[in-house]
Amino acid sequence: MDYDVAEETLRHVSQYNLLNAQQRAIYESVLDSVDKKDGKLFFVHGARGTGKTVHGAGGTRKTFLYQTIISRLRSRKQIVLPVASSGIAALLLPNGKTAHSRFNITLKLDEDKLCKIKPGGDFRQILPVVPQGSSADTVLASISYSYLRNTCHKFPVMTNMRVNQDEKEFSDWLLKVGEGRPQSEQEDEDDGYQDQILTVDPSLVQETKDESLKQVVDAAYGDVNQIEASQSSYTDKAILTPRNDTVDEINAYIISQTDGESKDYYSYDSFEVSETQSNQNDTLYAIEYLNSMEFPGLPSHKLTLKVGAPIMLLRNINQTKGLCNGTRMILTHIDERVLKADIITGLHTGNEVLIPRIVLLHGDTKLPFTLRRRQFPIRLCYAMTINKSQGQSLKDVILYLPRPVFAHGQLYVALSRITSKAGLKIIKGEDSQTKSEEHSLQRNFQPPTFPRV
Repeated sequence: MDYDVAEETLRHVSQYNLLNAQQRAIYESVLDSVDKKDGKLFFVHGARGTGKTVHGAGGTRKTFLYQTIISRLRSRKQIVLPVASSGIAALLLPNGKTAHSRFNITLKLDEDKLCKIKPGGDFRQILPVVPQGSSADTVLASISYSYLRNTCHKFPVMTNMRVNQDEKEFSDWLLKVGEGRPQSEQEDEDDGYQDQILTVDPSLVQETKDESLKQVVDAAYGDVNQIEASQSSYTDKAILTPRNDTVDEINAYIISQTDGESKDYYSYDSFEVSETQSNQNDTLYAIEYLNSMEFPGLPSHKLTLKVGAPIMLLRNINQTKGLCNGTRMILTHIDERVLKADIITGLHTGNEVLIPRIVLLHGDTKLPFTLRRRQFPIRLCYAMTINKSQGQSLKDVILYLPRPVFAHGQLYVALSRITSKAGLKIIKGEDSQTKSEEHSLQRNFQPPTFPRV
C-alpha cells in the first residue's frame, strides 16, 4: 500500500496513451475483472500462427502493458503483487518478486515439498529445461500443457513494438524464424518437422577468421580500451552466444586486452557428502579437483576482475535493492573482501551496491557430493548467453555462433532482441556452416515425439 498515488497516476496516464488497440482491449478486460471481482485468469501472448499452432513473440511490449495495469491499480490504492519466474524478469516489473521469494518456495524441490504458506513463457521463445529429458518431456513441461491452460482468458498481442515499424519485412522474417518456418511454406507428411534451412540476409552474416574472438569483440566494441565505463556502453549492445563456455572465452579474452590493473580472486572450495562419512573423502576428492569444476550459475574458482568491467550477478541477494540473478553492474572498486559496483539495468539503475563473498552450493549433479564454493557470486558479462538476454531490448547485437543453436526458439530470442535490422550482426564458425553456398543457418530442431492429445 506504500505508493504515491499522484506519482502512480502520472505514470499510468503517460503509459496508457502509448497503448495500442490490442493492448487497450486487454487492459480493459483485466480492469473489468478486478472491478467486478470476477477473479479471472488471463494469459497474454504474442500471437502469430494458424489454427494448428499459436506462438509467443518478443517485442510486443507485454511488460509495458503489465506496468500500465499495475500503475492504474496502485493509483487507486489497490494491492498488486507482481510475480515472475526469474529474478531478471521480476526486475522488469515495479517491485516485482520471484515466485520463490513471494510464496516461500524451497530452492530444492521434489514432490513432497510444500510452500511455507497456508494453502489458499512464450511458445516462440526458449523452452523449459528438463534435465536428461527427451523432446516429449520438454513439450509436456511447457505452459501449453498446464492444467490451468483451459481456464485462461487468452489475449494475443501481435504488433512488434521493439522493431522499428517501418521494417515490416524484417519483422515478418523474425516471426518465420520463431515459428521454425523455412523460406518456403512447404511441409512434408511428418507435420513439417524435417531438417530445414532458414535463409539469412547475406549482409547480416560474417564468416569467422583466424582470430575469431578478436573479430567478435571488434564488431561489438571496437577498441576495448576506448570503451567508456558507462551504462549505455553495455546496456545498448551485447555479444550473444548459445553456450556458457563460449561466453567464458570471450570474457577472458576481453579482460586480458583491456588496460588497468587486474586482480585475481580464488574461491575456497569444499564438499558435503550425505551418503557416506569416511576419513578417505579428503583423499578421494582433492582440492584441485574441486577447483577445476565449472557449472552454469556457479562462479569460477578463479575470477579475474578490473575496475570498469561489466559483471552479472548469479544469485538473488537482495531483490528490494535490485540485486538478483541476472542484474548487470559496472565495477567501481575491487577489494579483498568486498566489491563495489553501480547497477546499470532495471529500476535501480545508478545505485551503488556492495557485493560480498558468499557460500554457494551446487548439488544438482550426478556427483556423490554437494560442492560448496565461497566466492563472489558474479561473472564478467562483456558477453552473455542467449538465455540471459530474454526480455531485453538492445540497439546492437553481435550473435556469435561457433556452433549451431540448440533450437529455432533460441535463435529467435537472439535475433528479436534488437530494435532495428541495422543493429544485428551474425558471426558464424565453421561448425555452423551448412552445405549451401548461401548464408544460411540450419534449423537445429528435431520433431518432438509425444502422444497426441
